[in-house]
Amino acid sequence: GPDSPKACLVVEGNTYLVLNTMSSGLLSAGINGGLAVAMYPRSALDKSDAGVWAWPNTLAGDLVVTSIVMAVLTWVIAGGLTLNDDFRQAPLKIASYPGGPPPRWVSIWPRMRPLFFNDPSREYLNFPNKFYGFLNNLKAGFYLGLLMALVVALPVSLFLMIKTSQWSTIDLVYLKTVYGFAVEVPIAYLTVRTALEQCHDHATHTAMARAKRESRDRMDGRRSRSPQMTSV
Repeated sequence: GPDSPKACLVVEGNTYLVLNTMSSGLLSAGINGGLAVAMYPRSALDKSDAGVWAWPNTLAGDLVVTSIVMAVLTWVIAGGLTLNDDFRQAPLKIASYPGGPPPRWVSIWPRMRPLFFNDPSREYLNFPNKFYGFLNNLKAGFYLGLLMALVVALPVSLFLMIKTSQWSTIDLVYLKTVYGFAVEVPIAYLTVRTALEQCHDHATHTAMARAKRESRDRMDGRRSRSPQMTSV
């Protein structure tokens, strides 16, 4: 990144990944618990019972929509902020990247486009403008949300069918809170890890380009200092 003020906090890549994953999970749990209070008050449940497939209080549909919305928001916001932290290195500096080989996820998913900064050295990641980059990130987050809906939301919905008693507001608050945390943790992990691997690739690419440029400059310097051959 560019020259920046001294970072207030320096963290290792693995620490950054864990902190982002857990904080995103806790934030999602709180938001989803609050939404359950607003969406399923006792007065509403007295008029229309909630059920896995009941309408309008369809728990299966709620969990599917929740998965997609969380994935889109996390991919756009958490992913974009990770790229931004790595680029600006202030007030938080990422001192290293997670060790070990990158997960297969990184190689098969659409690359993340930076939205919060402009970096000429990352032109290979940039769309013609931020709007198209934003659409790209929305699409990638939507695909992630669909994956989580199929892998988590639908199986959980089928499991919830074992409950035969009426759903209460407190039941739904517990459900949404736990689900919000449990689903956001893998979403945040995959998002931030993908962004960090992308930052690692960029840092490696930049270091190699700098080494080649310095080597070329040294060669040019030696040629300029060598005695010129003159014709007799």
